[in-house]
Amino acid sequence: MADYTYLQSLDGGDIVSGKAKIRVLHLLPSGDTAHSLPRTSTLSCKMHLMDLDTTSQYYSTSRYSEDTYEALSYTWGTAAQTRNILINNYNFPVTENLETALRHLQLQEGDRIIWVDAVCINQKDNSEKNHQVQMMAKIYERAKKVIIWLGPEAQESALALQRLDLLGLKCLRILTQRQISFHELRDPQPRHDLQTLSQKVHDLTVDFESALQSVGYEEESWLKPINHLLSRPWFERAWIVQELAVAQRPELFCGQQSIPWSHFAAGFMLLAFRTEQAVQRREWEFQGTGHEQFFRFAKLYGGCVHTLVRFRDEFQATSSRRLAFKYIVESITTRGHLLCKDPRDRIFSIVGLAKDLDPWAPRRQRLVPDYTLSTADVFAKTTRAIIHSCWNNSADCLRILTFNQTEKGLADLPSWVPDWTIPFCENIAGDFNTPIYYADMMISPPKISLSVQHIFPTDEILKLAGVHFDAIFELGQSYEEMAGQHPGLSDVVHEWIVNCACLFQFKPGNYRSLKEMKGLEKRCVRRGSFPYGPTYPYDPDELRKAMAKTMICDHRVDQLAPPGYYGVECDGDSNRAGPLETLMFNCWFGKGQVPESFLRGVDLPRETRRGRFLKSYAERAHLSAVGKRPIISTKGYFGLVPSTALPGDKLVIFFGASIPFVVRKHGDYHELIGGCYVHGAMDGEMVNGRPYPIDAFELK
Repeated sequence: MADYTYLQSLDGGDIVSGKAKIRVLHLLPSGDTAHSLPRTSTLSCKMHLMDLDTTSQYYSTSRYSEDTYEALSYTWGTAAQTRNILINNYNFPVTENLETALRHLQLQEGDRIIWVDAVCINQKDNSEKNHQVQMMAKIYERAKKVIIWLGPEAQESALALQRLDLLGLKCLRILTQRQISFHELRDPQPRHDLQTLSQKVHDLTVDFESALQSVGYEEESWLKPINHLLSRPWFERAWIVQELAVAQRPELFCGQQSIPWSHFAAGFMLLAFRTEQAVQRREWEFQGTGHEQFFRFAKLYGGCVHTLVRFRDEFQATSSRRLAFKYIVESITTRGHLLCKDPRDRIFSIVGLAKDLDPWAPRRQRLVPDYTLSTADVFAKTTRAIIHSCWNNSADCLRILTFNQTEKGLADLPSWVPDWTIPFCENIAGDFNTPIYYADMMISPPKISLSVQHIFPTDEILKLAGVHFDAIFELGQSYEEMAGQHPGLSDVVHEWIVNCACLFQFKPGNYRSLKEMKGLEKRCVRRGSFPYGPTYPYDPDELRKAMAKTMICDHRVDQLAPPGYYGVECDGDSNRAGPLETLMFNCWFGKGQVPESFLRGVDLPRETRRGRFLKSYAERAHLSAVGKRPIISTKGYFGLVPSTALPGDKLVIFFGASIPFVVRKHGDYHELIGGCYVHGAMDGEMVNGRPYPIDAFELK
C-alpha cells in the first residue's frame, strides 16, 4: 500500500486574525463492542481541513460535529520504533507511543475528531511547521478537550489516578469551605495579615489530615503508585506547558482510566502541602531508611510537576489568559529542567503564551517559531525580545541578565545571553515578584536617556549604561571545588563557612569571649593590618554582621513572611538576615566547627528557636554558595561572585538591574561574567549622589 502524501502546505493564512486552517484526524470507530486491548487490525483514519476561526471555544454538548475537535498532548517516543496507521487508505508511519495512544482513544461507535501534531503538521515542511507552531496555543485553546496521554496502564497507575481523584475531590471541597486557594497561600494578598494567614494554614492542615485519615491514607503504600505515575515522561516535556496552560478542559488518560486535571492538581497539591508541613515540623529525621517514597515525592514536588501545576493555576487566573514574556521564561525555564529533542523548542514552546510580544514588530525583533535559525540565534533573539518587552515599563528590565550559570554549553553565545540548555543557579536577585535589592536605586535606563533603539548596535552586542565602582582583589575557593574534596553536604557547608571566614580574615580560634574576638577585629581595622590595605568600608562594630550576611546574600531561603522567632534573631526585615555576632561566635568561631544541629536540621535541646534559625541559615548558605566563590574587593568589600570570576574583574552596576555584575574587559568590549552580591553595594550606595561617573559598557 502506498504512503500518505500531504496534498497542500498549510503555510498561509493570517495567524493574528485567526483566518488560518488546520488539519484534523478523524479516528474511525473500532466496531469492537468488547473494546478489548490489544487489537491487531491497523488503525484507520481520515484527514480533513478545518478553519480554526470557525471552532467554538466552549462546548455544552458531548456530540461531535464538523467544527469540534479534541487535541492530544503526549510524548512522541523514539522514532526508531514506528507502526503504520491508515490515513485515507494510505500508510502513515507514527511512533509506537502515538499508535498506542490512538488505539486506546478509539471509540467503539462514531468518529473521534482529534488534532495530533505529529500527523496534522507536515514535519518535513519547515515553512508549514513554522506557521503551524505559531498557532499551537490557539489550537489547544480552541479544542473541546485536551487529552493528556500518560501511556498504557503499568505500576498500579489506575490505583494512583483513583487515589488522586479521591484526594482531589476532598481537597477542592475543603478549599471551597475555607474560601482560600493554593495561589493565595503561595502569594499572600495584602488583605491577609500574617496572623490570619497562619490561622488559615493551621485550619487547612487539620482539615487535610482529617481527609487523609478518612480515606485510610498510609504514606509509603499510597505514595508508591503516585510517584510512579508522576515520574512518567509526559511531565518533563517542554511543549506540555503551553498545551496544558491554555486548555479549557484538560483530562489525564492512563490506560483505560481518566480523571479531570483539576482533580489531579488538587490531589497533588494536598499531598504537597502535607509534605511541606511535615518538613517544617521535622516529623522525620533526614537520615536512614523508612521514608523512601516520602522523599521521592518531595523531590518530584520540587521539580517539573509542581512547575506545571503552579503555572497553569497562575495562567488561568489572568483575565487575558496571557502573561508577560519575561515572567513565562523565568517561571518555566528556570524551575525544573523540561525536556525537548530540539533545544529551540525550550523557547518556541512558550512564546504563544506571552501577551507582550508584538506580532507586527520588525523581523529582526519579532520572536516567532523559526526553525531556520540556529539555537544560539534563537536564544539571543529571546534575550533581546525580553529586554525590549519591558524596557520602558519596568525598573528591573535587565533581570534576564541576573541568572547565573556555572558554564555554557553553546560556545557561540554572546556572554549576555543565557544558555537555556543548562540549568541555572539560584538567582541572587530573588523572586520575580519580590525584589530584594535596589543596587541601581530603580533608575530605569529611559530615565538616563538610554533608548532601546541604541542598546543593540549589532545582534551580538548589548550596550548598557552603568557605574564601575570596584574590582576583585582576592578570591576564595569555589563551592564546587570544595564539594569535590568533601564527601558529605555537611562537610561542604562547614568548609564553605570556614573558607569565607578565612578569606575575610576571621580565623576560627579558641577565643575566650565574644568581647575578645570583637576587640581584635577593631584593632585590625584601626591599624590597617588586613591584606587589602587600610581602607575598610564597614564600621568595626558591623564586621562580622557584614560577613554573616554576605555568606547568605543577606536574605532567607524563601520570600515568604518569616516565622515569629525571626523577629528576635533578625533585625526586623522579613527578607534580610539579622545580627549574628553571638550566634556565630558560639557556633563556629569560638570552637572552630559548625555544630551537628546546624547541618542536620535537628533542634538544639531547649533552644527550638535558635535551632530552627541555624537550620535556616545553613540552608541559605548552601543555596547562596552554589556556583560562586567569596571575594574581597580592592576597596575592602565582601562579596559572592560567579565561580568563573578572576582577580581584576570589574564590579559594575547597570541601570535597569537590581544587583551588581562582574565584567571582564577584552579590548573595546566587556564580557559579562554574571550577577553578584557585594555587601554595601546592594541598596543604591554606589549610585546615590552619583559618587561614580556613568559609563557605557558594550557587552559581547
